[in-house]
Amino acid sequence: MTDPIHLRRRDYNLVPQVFPNGDLGYMISSGVFQVQADLPFLYPIEIKEDGYQPITEFNQYLSNYHGAKIGLYDQKNNQMHSLFFGGISQYYYENGEMIKDDRVPFTKNISRVTRYSDGTYHEFLVPKEMPNLQGASAEFIPNLNLPKFENKVIKINDINDNDFVIGHIFGGIFSLSKNPFASNTTNTSYADPTLYEVKLIRSEIADLPKIDGSNPFKMTVFPNPLENVLNIKYDLRKISSTNYFISDTSGKLIQSGKFTNEKIGDNTQVIDLSNFSANQTFILTLIFDNRFYLTEKIYKK
Repeated sequence: MTDPIHLRRRDYNLVPQVFPNGDLGYMISSGVFQVQADLPFLYPIEIKEDGYQPITEFNQYLSNYHGAKIGLYDQKNNQMHSLFFGGISQYYYENGEMIKDDRVPFTKNISRVTRYSDGTYHEFLVPKEMPNLQGASAEFIPNLNLPKFENKVIKINDINDNDFVIGHIFGGIFSLSKNPFASNTTNTSYADPTLYEVKLIRSEIADLPKIDGSNPFKMTVFPNPLENVLNIKYDLRKISSTNYFISDTSGKLIQSGKFTNEKIGDNTQVIDLSNFSANQTFILTLIFDNRFYLTEKIYKK
């Protein structure tokens, strides 16, 4: 499968998953770099036996780069939990405040992404942190003595202990500063020789700080099917940077551009597709502020 927009990724976390219907698969979590900006992707992609699905209605703001992670499945509530330990991230929390840094720094944050039984995703900030700016490029070695699925997702309902070792974190990058590469102080980062034992401890505390990862944008395309001209309608709360990309089903990027005539409120953009081949399906993607994605299939008669 080839996708020049959604699958243009490297250095992402590939987390084994159990989906709501019980199928096993994987989740591509974040990764770099976007086609129009040297920034991380924020939304995940589900990988199943029959293909893949970008989940553009949800953004994961923490842990945007390959690092230590583990998947845990709660069969009783049909919830899939993915834990991320430190790493590198465009967003991070400090003193209870979310900070955006496009230099994509090292962070200490530990986070959880949960997919619920209805397929919706939510991200939570864990109130514990890594001891240092660690976790990027580290590996999580799961405790294979625990009950698990074939893809090594841990079955947490089958464990009766109140605290147990879920695995170990080893290696990766240790950094003394958040942005050693941007400040040309790479001598402050080095290979991390630390080995951490990781325990899961049952607690009566049920509520963790929830991060709003919803996508506020919607678009309408018409007519669809179309003959020569495509209209795209969307609403803006503020003037944004909006890029568009059109690819075919084989994965070839056909056309791209940036809208420069936007206004606050309703916007309608017109794209001439008269030179596109007839009787074909194409994929339109809009990217708002290098942060939110919308994708729609269009058919040219």
